[in-house]
Amino acid sequence: MVQVAEIDLARALSLDGQNWALQYSLAEDARFRNSGSVADPTLHYSLVATIEHGALKMQAVHPFLESEDVRSAVNRLREAVSCARLPFPAADRYECWLLDSSDASPLALLHSCVDAQDMALVPTRAVWVAMPAAQLDVLAALASIAALGGYVRPRLSDEKVLRILEGRHPVLEAAGVNTVKELRNRNAGNLAAKMAEVNEQKKLTRTVPSEKTVAGWVDQAKSMDPLITH
Repeated sequence: MVQVAEIDLARALSLDGQNWALQYSLAEDARFRNSGSVADPTLHYSLVATIEHGALKMQAVHPFLESEDVRSAVNRLREAVSCARLPFPAADRYECWLLDSSDASPLALLHSCVDAQDMALVPTRAVWVAMPAAQLDVLAALASIAALGGYVRPRLSDEKVLRILEGRHPVLEAAGVNTVKELRNRNAGNLAAKMAEVNEQKKLTRTVPSEKTVAGWVDQAKSMDPLITH
């Protein structure tokens, strides 16, 4: 259940009551309304800040917004959600859902409101923002490999970046290299060939690192002190 706190043109959304996405409406700016970038500008918000376990992190302010107004709204919202009792009581009585055509099961909540007449604000066609197919393909491949290899579960955020910490390469592991100490003793050419052979058999990734890339890994491994000793 999504918890929503709203103050004037700003709102805060959370799934767990600890991590919040703070957004500011662009609907009041004439430049945005006239840009024609979305079908209904009243439904568009810009992410201005996040709160993660009490820590506030400001985001880059949209050029159509005033920084002082955004900062003031963020501070008021932060104060409000920090002392709020969750879950919030339900306010909206009417909802518009996207249903599966095969069994009418709900797929996504498109709109909700307090008054029945506000249901007329629901766009006749849902406004979707599509992620490029190439990005979806990469993320789907990473998810599949993570499931097969037992990798850690990713943390999702509103940042438009993909951060990989303490990453592991599935083809490198399949080729028998599991530690930095083992990598530093490998011949780059032989290891690159082995990775290509393993990947051809197991179809782990679409491409494999070149010998030059593997040589860089080996050089980095040689410059690192081993953390595991026997």
